[in-house]
Amino acid sequence: MQLHIAFYRNKSCMRHLLLSGKIILACFLPVFAPAQQVIGIRSGLVNQIVGGVYLDGHRLESSLNHPYEVLDGMGLRTESGLAEIQLGAGAILRADKRTFLRMENTNLKNTCLRLEHGSVLIEIIQIFEDNNIRVHFRDARILFEREGLYRLDANESQLRVYGGKAVVQGCDRKVSAKSGNAVDLLTLSKRKFNIRKKDMFHYWAAYRSFNQNLQFLKMGWYSSHWKSLLMDCFQNEDYRVTFKDKEKEGSYDQEDRNEYERRQEMNDIIQSIGSLKNAQ
Repeated sequence: MQLHIAFYRNKSCMRHLLLSGKIILACFLPVFAPAQQVIGIRSGLVNQIVGGVYLDGHRLESSLNHPYEVLDGMGLRTESGLAEIQLGAGAILRADKRTFLRMENTNLKNTCLRLEHGSVLIEIIQIFEDNNIRVHFRDARILFEREGLYRLDANESQLRVYGGKAVVQGCDRKVSAKSGNAVDLLTLSKRKFNIRKKDMFHYWAAYRSFNQNLQFLKMGWYSSHWKSLLMDCFQNEDYRVTFKDKEKEGSYDQEDRNEYERRQEMNDIIQSIGSLKNAQ
């Protein structure tokens, strides 16, 4: 709980992505294009960059007044930076530092990219019938069958499913993975992993998602992947984090805040006891 609070107090609010009902219309508000609107008819739009990010060897500048698009065949590389790419209307890819990926197809019906090295988190908020997404790593092909959160680590040759369901196909076999499963992308063997273990990249992606959820709410759109709690706090079961809407932070007194934190700590204790029982 303390780590969650410290994280969201030290990060600035970032705006982007809107969805327009059944019409696939995405309006992006990245930091380098505060008033730019783009019709999202293809995958590959870069929503956000932080630090050193390169597209086909050219460094992306956050000061430009137009968004970037990763076209078919282009490679995106992060050095000390982070990047966020739209994969159609209902899915977002976030790349950690020291990551390289190549966009193989940006068509919404056949979105495909290849991860060469590094780590990415793919958050699928909604699956549209005409928006298929695949990720390749060496000989493995990963398909996402449900809304959820998926992490690919090329250096470990591993897919981890935090929420949802994915199917990994190899040369001669395939394996299904659900929440809590990790798949070795070389052998297609499956095992359990510690779903509550997180790093700073995980928290950055979670906070980006959280701020997007706040934008949805301001427009009157309900997002089911962030659950509303007491005291204007929101919890995401896939990311396993809890953040607070800072714009309403001054609306409650300290006694109310302490009560909320006590409840959260009790929930953490109960969940930990349940995990120990299941392990036994």
